[in-house]
Amino acid sequence: MEDVPPVVLLAAPAPGASHRSPSPSRSLAPPAPGASSAERAFAAELQKRMRIAEARRRVERLRTLWGRGVVVGGTLGVGAPAGLAGFTAQINPSPRWGVSWAGGVGGLGAAAAVQVWWRPLIPGDEWAPTLGAGFSVNVTPAEQRALPDRQLPLAARWFNVEVASEWRFTSGRLLRVGLGHGFLLNGSAFRCREGADGPCDAASESNVPGWAPYGGGLVRTPDLIVANAQGKPVHLWFLHIDFGAIFPFE
Repeated sequence: MEDVPPVVLLAAPAPGASHRSPSPSRSLAPPAPGASSAERAFAAELQKRMRIAEARRRVERLRTLWGRGVVVGGTLGVGAPAGLAGFTAQINPSPRWGVSWAGGVGGLGAAAAVQVWWRPLIPGDEWAPTLGAGFSVNVTPAEQRALPDRQLPLAARWFNVEVASEWRFTSGRLLRVGLGHGFLLNGSAFRCREGADGPCDAASESNVPGWAPYGGGLVRTPDLIVANAQGKPVHLWFLHIDFGAIFPFE
């Protein structure tokens, strides 16, 4: 008589128990020693189907996390548009596009930034390459603007571009590491005040003490004044790490 595989009974979960599906490795014990070939084949097929189901759930979860939704979290950086440390919020209207807002403190002043993100490849796993571009402002400290021998703007304005690696984990967390370059847009606003008595001299860095903020780094005010006097553009590298929780639009 042909061996008939045993019937597997699945007990209902206890009240209050988690409804999350167990991993395949814990859901079914291996056949006991001496089990028939039919029993072994049945167990192997059941484990295979459970692994497939688990993989499908993971793919669906990642598709949801990379889709429409918002991200709320923090940011850390060196020379970054949002400063040394701050907060960030991002909205993703599609898997390819996102827009983020960030605010923080960098150098000696406050910083704020807006960024557009584009993913050239539709993400199929937890990682995706990302390109970004946007604008940021960094407030010039009041004590620097009050110095009588120089004329400084209320804030430095920057245009930023970057390339980043972005991870969205099945736990619902985001991690993004970006390397970029910022270009000062209002460098001509950093200059010595005409007719003022003081050490300001556009021909010599050492004669102009003081600092102006740029993100998490510090750019010497004389650098900006000298660059303006010589007609040279100001541009800097920056690095930042963003992290946060993902809230999909179900």
